[in-house]
Amino acid sequence: MQLNKIFRVMLVGVGVWLVAFLAAIPVRAQDPVPGGLPWNMQTPWPTARPLKPGEAFAPGALPAPTLTPTSVPPVAPAARSLAAPAIVVVPSPAPVVVAPVMAAPPALPAPASVPAPAPSVVAIKPVAPAPTGNGESPLSPLNTDGNWRALNGGASVWHRVGKGGQRMEVTLEASILNAVSLDVFAPGDYQRPIGRGTESKNTSALLWGGGHWRSSGDWLARVTNASGATIQYRLTSSASNIGDRSCFGYWEYIGTAPVYWMECNREQQ
Repeated sequence: MQLNKIFRVMLVGVGVWLVAFLAAIPVRAQDPVPGGLPWNMQTPWPTARPLKPGEAFAPGALPAPTLTPTSVPPVAPAARSLAAPAIVVVPSPAPVVVAPVMAAPPALPAPASVPAPAPSVVAIKPVAPAPTGNGESPLSPLNTDGNWRALNGGASVWHRVGKGGQRMEVTLEASILNAVSLDVFAPGDYQRPIGRGTESKNTSALLWGGGHWRSSGDWLARVTNASGATIQYRLTSSASNIGDRSCFGYWEYIGTAPVYWMECNREQQ
């Protein structure tokens, strides 16, 4: 702050000295007059006045003006401002972003037309049903087709109800249900039945269900008419493949209601 005051006092002193120097220079009349109009004319510049009516313009008739030299007053120099100059910030222009021009990808060739191969037709050979017998023995069983048949009194008939490792649901309907019996035999053992049909109150039929996954051969059912009269009967069987287990079903009365149970045991390898 002290340096600023000293600098200002020195600047004012220089200004006063410069004004005094300029005022001391006299203005002399014999100094050369700058060139150009009207100073380079022989006839002094006339004083303008309006012309009288009928008077012709004559430059020489006008009185010559008297030139009086005047002194030029000194001009004080303008005070120099010590303020810091204003800084003008010119923003830089925004960069011009030019999007790259991507070349068009080459056209892909058209896919070659490949004719589809003609489907091969494989003739399916029909599976011939097992030959049906007369039903008189296990060696000549009848196929179970669900048709009604006649059975004489005291006679028995053999039916094929399944094959191999299957699970079966065997149903026997009869005109006199309490006169018939249903015995089921597993493949390879036709001397001793593996199960017997039990009566179902809901369907008025004898039912048996079961199977064995390791079986191979025919499952047989024997229908026996224990009465002395001829009856009508119908035998049906639904068979499906099973897993590694042995299943059998039976009816059991719980109170007065019959309940059908199915039990399956997994076989040991």
